Amino acid sequence: MNAVEMAIDNKNWYAALAVVLNLPDICIGLELGRRTCRQDYINWWDKYLSEFYVWKTGAIKEFTFLSGKDAYALRCAYLHEGLDDITNHNQDVLTKFLFKVPPPTGSMHCIQSDSALLLQIDIFCIDVCNGVRKWLLDIKNNEEIRARMERLIIIHDFR
Repeated sequence: MNAVEMAIDNKNWYAALAVVLNLPDICIGLELGRRTCRQDYINWWDKYLSEFYVWKTGAIKEFTFLSGKDAYALRCAYLHEGLDDITNHNQDVLTKFLFKVPPPTGSMHCIQSDSALLLQIDIFCIDVCNGVRKWLLDIKNNEEIRARMERLIIIHDFR
């Protein structure tokens, strides 16, 4: 998450997006001890990020701006092809993402027009990091997962 926060601070939006879209895969891999699959990503997203992207519109009714299925489609389109169009990725509702840099004041986030979703890049990245923080709380006492975390890559500075 430090890399994401540094990328946000440096306004390196493409790097921030690439890292946050990978974070669920890393969490899942650590938790399950194996390679992840599409359904793992969808389930993780819906568990840890739905509070940010499923909004109540009344006492009972909910509106989903960004489902796990669409998030996975974005992950694949962006990381494998550099695209924001997800029409060829077995998506749920959305077909396109529009990412916006933070405006000088206020925010523009979770604005849907037809099947396109506008997301403010910094808010999106922070939301995913907050989802990871929730996951970390869930697994904090799991020694097996903590042991796997010890094996994560470290970039050394030998200056």
